[in-house]
Amino acid sequence: MLTERDHKTLINKPNKTINGLSIARARIVDAPESILKFYEQNADQVSAQVVIVRSSADEANAAIARNSGKNTLFVFSDTYHVTSYFSGTTELITLSKAMLKRANAAA
Repeated sequence: MLTERDHKTLINKPNKTINGLSIARARIVDAPESILKFYEQNADQVSAQVVIVRSSADEANAAIARNSGKNTLFVFSDTYHVTSYFSGTTELITLSKAMLKRANAAA
């Protein structure tokens, strides 16, 4: 189960990264379903558009967002292999192993 502190981290960490870059594209990889849902429900708190990528079916929308010139946070599921098309143009945001463990327990 994600804690209140986890929730704050999931909002603040991307915002700090994105606000520190001129044209910001950041990514979170290996996100369990509970984190994907968190970002779907709290996208308005992130200072960028949030794009959730669960599978290759989501790649087209992610590519459009990547090329939009807007600040974007990509959240890739733990079942999706991130290609260099995204990893080569985005800043990696890492989440702690403890948070991922709690998130996996909530899923």
